[in-house]
Amino acid sequence: MEKLLDVITGLKLVTIRLEEKDNPNRIFETLNYRGKELAQSDLVRNFFMMSIRDDAKAEQLYNDLWFPMEHGFGSDTKERTENLELFLRHYLTMLKHATVKEDGIYAEVRERLKLADENNVISELNNISKYAVYYQRLLFPKKRRTI
Repeated sequence: MEKLLDVITGLKLVTIRLEEKDNPNRIFETLNYRGKELAQSDLVRNFFMMSIRDDAKAEQLYNDLWFPMEHGFGSDTKERTENLELFLRHYLTMLKHATVKEDGIYAEVRERLKLADENNVISELNNISKYAVYYQRLLFPKKRRTI
């Protein structure tokens, strides 16, 4: 209980009021890419979601592709983040034919897709999701997954 109180008292809440024309995902990226370190996978997820103009479509892609993929990488947040980032590094290394640094995952995804239209971004997200299933089979061979 004491640890919980220490954590709670150390939390800081920031409220940012947005106007309708503001893009919350772009603001998230701006505040966090150069600020406090976020997981590379958080930045990648945000990049994909902000690349989809229709909020309902972005939410559907998150629910249908990203969320199940992310949760397939482990039973807790730390394990999921570590395994997802390891997968993304291997996935990008496979595509690039060169090693991607641990802290370069987001930059590599952003660079690869900087000129991509929304359909290509969605296609890439589908590919990542598909290869994630294969990778998860390697990590957790006893679990049953469908492709």
